[in-house]
Amino acid sequence: MKYNDRIDLNIEGSKKVGNFSFELNIDKPSLGAFYADKNFLQLFLSKNDTLFLSFDYSNFDSSLIISGTCANENSLLAETNLFSKP
Repeated sequence: MKYNDRIDLNIEGSKKVGNFSFELNIDKPSLGAFYADKNFLQLFLSKNDTLFLSFDYSNFDSSLIISGTCANENSLLAETNLFSKP
């Protein structure tokens, strides 16, 4: 998978529940983006890191949980994104 590949989830019903995983080959630390419809999250990605995102689709901002080896960096980016929303 490359940086600009898109992942489309098949979501059934109105609950919009899904799980997915993928690997990226990253040579140097980079910024990435995660979109879930109108929800946006900027991500810090680095070689050999793991990143886990968990959220309630209908309450993205208030339910977002970030874990993994760069959780602190990505949590800080998420907080910055939340405060900069119009």
